[in-house]
Parts: sequence; C-alpha cells; structure tokens
Amino acid sequence: MYASRLDKLEDLIISASNLIPILDPGHKYILSELANYKEELTVVSERYQFIINELKNGDVPEVVVEEHERLIEGITSFVRGATLIKDSMNVEERSILCKQCAQGDSILAIGVKQVEKATKEIGDKLVELIQK
Repeated sequence: MYASRLDKLEDLIISASNLIPILDPGHKYILSELANYKEELTVVSERYQFIINELKNGDVPEVVVEEHERLIEGITSFVRGATLIKDSMNVEERSILCKQCAQGDSILAIGVKQVEKATKEIGDKLVELIQK
C-alpha cells in the first residue's frame, strides 16, 4: 500500500518538476513570458505542497519513518526553491534577480538529491523487508 502510494506521488513530482521553467537571468523577457513563468511556478509550488500533505497524512511503515521524513524535507526544498525563483522575477520590470534565481536553483538541486537518496533508501528497506 505504501509503495503504491509513493509510486503515484512520484508521478505527481515528475509532472510538477517538468513545469519548472529554465530561465536565463540575462535575457530580457516580455511581460507575458514572465507573468506566465510566475504562474507556472505558483502551480508547481501548490502541487509540491499537495504531495507533502499527502505524505504527511498517510500511514508510514515503521521501518522507513526516518527516510520518509527526509523525503518530505526534500520535497519541501522543491517548494522553497520554486518560490525563490518565482520571487526573483519582477514582471513589471521584465527582470530576474540573478543571485536569488541561482539560489532557488541550488535549493531545487539539493531537494532532488534528498528525494533521490530517500526514495532509494525507502525502496531498499522495503525490498529487504519483503525478502525476510
């Protein structure tokens, strides 16, 4: 049950991650582009928050509680990173704060590593449990 729930949430993580725009802070975007990117990042953050809520509300096998918490921390990094990127955009001035955007990208990258590590550890422990 837990593994199948994680599998469904993984699909949501991938679809949300695919919405994150790749920005060039030096590029002068037109107003509608930046407005659209900000909206996409709002949707991404909302989807990640939904995933976090789903992870917090379900039953977790005792053997993977710590890894499950690290998984939530990783996805929380996705929300923080996407929010920083979104907030780095000034639609009216058609500009992006380079340092803040880069910081958001870095936080997203950290989140990816956390999620990859936690999901691998969860999978390994569940397989080990099944094999006993």
